[in-house]
Amino acid sequence: MGAVRLIAIGNITLSIVLLVESPLKAGSKVLIPGTVHSVPSPDGSGARIFYREHTSPDGSQASPVFYDDGHAHIQQIATLQRHMEISWSHDGKSAFLEDNWGSNVADCYVLTRTSSGIAGVSLLKQIQRTPGHPAGAEVPFRSHYYVHCKAWTSGRQVVGEVEGYTDTQPSHAFNRQFSYDVHKHRIAWRR
Repeated sequence: MGAVRLIAIGNITLSIVLLVESPLKAGSKVLIPGTVHSVPSPDGSGARIFYREHTSPDGSQASPVFYDDGHAHIQQIATLQRHMEISWSHDGKSAFLEDNWGSNVADCYVLTRTSSGIAGVSLLKQIQRTPGHPAGAEVPFRSHYYVHCKAWTSGRQVVGEVEGYTDTQPSHAFNRQFSYDVHKHRIAWRR
């Protein structure tokens, strides 16, 4: 992930590791924590999403996740507790952050770059407000409930699924496919 450069100063040779952001294919998903600590926007603007490793006093992971607009404006957008997947849209104006923060729950945040930083929406919350959402025992915290963003189909649309299984007897699995329109802030159920 880094290149080593040797620099000679007088009789002393220093070994410096240069951390390089590898170019990623637009729309690819990057898992954190992992070897990549910074995920640049594919539009070449210098914007990126990155995290800093941090462990809480109790030993749990609590790594802050940041957005950097490429012009020295940095804001915290999440806290990494288990693992996340990050994917920028093809045009680099939006990203999704799939947060697998619990053993029984996952959420996907769709983030949109703005003139003042980045704004986001929780798809778990958006799904709960959308007619036709999983109901009854198929709700967060009464079941294993995972909102997964799968891919960008365009700069304005994410496809994904809500899946899981109920904790009450008789237990059953559920799976609903959706698409999310970034500009309209709307979930549409897919067949």
